[in-house]
Amino acid sequence: MATYREAFDLARRMLGDAPGLKFKEGTLFPFIVEGLRATQRALAEEGTAINKGTQVVTLPQAATFLTLSTTPALSTDFVLPWEIEELDGGTTGRYREMTGPEHGFLPDVAPTAFLRKWTWRNGQLQFIGATRAVGIRISYEREIPVPLVLTETIPIIGGSAAIAYYAAYLHAPSGPYKENFDRVIWQLAHKEVRASQFQQVRRIPYGRR
Repeated sequence: MATYREAFDLARRMLGDAPGLKFKEGTLFPFIVEGLRATQRALAEEGTAINKGTQVVTLPQAATFLTLSTTPALSTDFVLPWEIEELDGGTTGRYREMTGPEHGFLPDVAPTAFLRKWTWRNGQLQFIGATRAVGIRISYEREIPVPLVLTETIPIIGGSAAIAYYAAYLHAPSGPYKENFDRVIWQLAHKEVRASQFQQVRRIPYGRR
């Protein structure tokens, strides 16, 4: 996999500074970081699972929300929820998918042994609450850590070009860099779609839940 150094050098070449006489690391490095953030968000909006994270946590009895500061808390790299499952035995058993995200407020109904539904509002995962502690498994968009040095590996396969194009765009918005960034994002997203088409899937008989 590529390093941020490769994205950095590519951005300098795009901006006509291959020898590195104008753009030193301190000058262009913040743009590389923003390029990473833009690449991550663009791929997430394309529906790719490239930034997928998974967290398992036990929600206490009657708890109705989960945030970055509650106890327990959402993972520190949490951005947005994708899917939530709950254990059918409370803290044991098998996971089953919950309904969500609900649009608007959750229904005003009496708690049961299951959480059943979830929604995402104002930076909170919100639940109806349950009459017992319930283990949940959260699939979410995770935030990729910001690099501290250029020798770190880019955790997005093929992401170096997108990061470089966006960094160049931030420095020279009138250039063709944003269009090229969008093109690379499209290629990366559709490459993942094509790869998933060859994955074997075990079909579940009709009517089985």
